[in-house]
Amino acid sequence: MTTILPPNVSDLEKNLDEAGEARLSAIKTPVATVWDANNCPIEALPYLAWALSVDYWRSDWPENIQRQVTADSPDYHRIKGSRPAVERAIKNLGFDAKCYEWFEMVPEGEPCTFRVDVFAKDRPITEDMALEIGHSINAAKRATLHLLDVKINLRSDAKLHLAAFSKVGERLRILPRQQQTLTTQIQLNLAVGLRITETTRLTPRAA
Repeated sequence: MTTILPPNVSDLEKNLDEAGEARLSAIKTPVATVWDANNCPIEALPYLAWALSVDYWRSDWPENIQRQVTADSPDYHRIKGSRPAVERAIKNLGFDAKCYEWFEMVPEGEPCTFRVDVFAKDRPITEDMALEIGHSINAAKRATLHLLDVKINLRSDAKLHLAAFSKVGERLRILPRQQQTLTTQIQLNLAVGLRITETTRLTPRAA
């Protein structure tokens, strides 16, 4: 054991030094991972988020969102105040987002205003989630921009399987030779005759 005590220490001082060294050695000091948001102990993660200036934090977030927000904080602060920063802040909460500034609206909006479309995939957005999205937007946007509205969209993806086939063939039927029907034309003349005969008999008058 390495010590910084002078050689003329007493036995009591030496024993106290050894006991303190043993106790301090038992305390884990994960220096290699404590500054890594993906491997930092969950107990120390809120302090790492504070050290990295995370703007909006909730202790009831799932662990994956806490780590994502913490890991993304340095890059987020480089673009904070821009439209990509707002979209990234919402994406860290697990949603896709698209921002439209006033000159991109149809019809054109009031200057220095913007709106946000949020896309939830296969899950509804509760009231608490909507409040979190609002806090994230306010923390990420620049102060000169004013939020008009947030539009919530529910999107569901599904796989569609299509199949098709084509069957091409030719059917040939061979039959025995058959006598064709002959058609003839005949002329039928009809005639009717009428013969009337009258017979007269003359006899002498009797006396």
